[in-house]
Amino acid sequence: MSDKINKNIITAIDKIFAIQRLHFWEIGKEDKLSPIQIQFIEYISKNPVDFCTISNLSKEYDLKKPTVSDSVSSLIDKGYLKKFRDNKDARVFYFTLTEKIRSKLSDFEKRYDKLNAVLNTLPLEEKEILSKVLLKIISEYYSDGSIQSAKICLTCSNFVRNPANSDMPFYCEFTKEFMKYIDLKAHCRFHENNRL
Repeated sequence: MSDKINKNIITAIDKIFAIQRLHFWEIGKEDKLSPIQIQFIEYISKNPVDFCTISNLSKEYDLKKPTVSDSVSSLIDKGYLKKFRDNKDARVFYFTLTEKIRSKLSDFEKRYDKLNAVLNTLPLEEKEILSKVLLKIISEYYSDGSIQSAKICLTCSNFVRNPANSDMPFYCEFTKEFMKYIDLKAHCRFHENNRL
C-alpha cells in the first residue's frame, strides 16, 4: 500500500513539474528565453546584488558554472542583464536586471496563477501538511548531498528546535522569533549554511 501511495505522489510531483516547465517555455518563447534563464532572472530580481554571482546561481540551481555562465552571457547579449565587477575582488562579477526585462517580470509570475488558485482551495491544515512534507523532502535531499543549496529553515544554523513549546516548536536565532511549521521559510536570504 505504501509503495502505491509513494508512486502516486512521485507521479503527481512529476506532472506538476512538467506543467510548470511548459509554462516557462510558453512565457519565454517570445524573448527566446529558456526555463533556466527565466529562473535566473527571477532569482536576480528577488535577491540582494551580492547574491547574484555565477557561483551562487550554480549552487542555487545545482548546475555547473560553465552552464550558468553560458546562460548568463546570453542574457547579457540580449540586453536583459548587466554585469559589474566587485570592488574588492576583480575575479567576481555581480548581475542586475536591465529595465528591458523588469517590465516582463509580472508575465513570469503568471505561471503560478493556476497553482495559486488550486492552493487557495485547500484548507489551511492541508496546506500546512503539504508545506511540512515538501520542506522535509528538500531537507533530506540537502542532507545527503543530492542538492547543493537549500535555503530553508530546517537547514539553517540559526534554526533551533524548541521542544518545550508544542505551539511554537521552532526558534530563529537570527530574527529572534518563535515559529510554527507554517512560519518556516522555503527560501530565506538570511540563511546560514549548517553543513560542515
